[in-house]
Amino acid sequence: MGKTTEGAARGPGKPTEPGRGAWSRPGPWVTQWPTAAEVERLSSRFPDVLRLSEEPIAAARLKWEGRALVARSFGRRIPAEWVAKDVAARAKLKDVVAVPLADDYLALRFRSTEDRDRVLSEGPWVVAGQLLAMSPWVPDFELEDAAVKTTLVWLRLPRLPPEYWSISTVLHIAARAGRPIAVDGVTEQQGAMGFARVKVAVDTSAPLLPGVLIQGMTKVRWQPFVFENLPAICPRCGRMGHGAAACRYPAPGRAAGPPLGGGGPGGRNGA
Repeated sequence: MGKTTEGAARGPGKPTEPGRGAWSRPGPWVTQWPTAAEVERLSSRFPDVLRLSEEPIAAARLKWEGRALVARSFGRRIPAEWVAKDVAARAKLKDVVAVPLADDYLALRFRSTEDRDRVLSEGPWVVAGQLLAMSPWVPDFELEDAAVKTTLVWLRLPRLPPEYWSISTVLHIAARAGRPIAVDGVTEQQGAMGFARVKVAVDTSAPLLPGVLIQGMTKVRWQPFVFENLPAICPRCGRMGHGAAACRYPAPGRAAGPPLGGGGPGGRNGA
């Protein structure tokens, strides 16, 4: 299985240290990038628009369109070559090209649209213990926090009573936590009923719910949501990837506490 990393070779020197690759060392321009308000002011001051020749741009775009995705980690930075190697091995793909981008993003390019879509559907992707968010590459892609905001995670529904274990009911409950993708085999076969397990796509820019109230036959019960392999969850806003000290969001008016993370690295320990 082949994989290469573009932009990683910077001339002779010491081998790249783990966690110190091109993707893990943002340049000084990162802190100098203008905000949206600053761009608006600059645009009004310098309104001339540079018109580029479309032909070379269209030719270069063919390398990327329909065959690439953009990813970012919610924890510590992971070298792009590690991600390419893990993706190629797990998805059984060849010629996965990793390209470090600015601001801790990276791009992965594949041989075909089918290979790209396979990777997008086979998550969750956890590399070196860090959860990754991935989105298809689109022309004029902007490296912003909201640009890559969807990730697949496994959701556990612990202590779910047996009468709620039909697939339709499990998916209905899981839809409150994210967009349901599939249940795991044990849940489908009801081979163990310690917790139901559902793969869901979650919006990483939105607060995660800690659970939901369910109207049962005889009473209303609280069903907790336990997300596997999540990074830090802010106890103030319920979003992943930062703590309360770095939170820039207002606290929700009816917060029920941070969502439950953990649940082990995957699988069914304790089911």
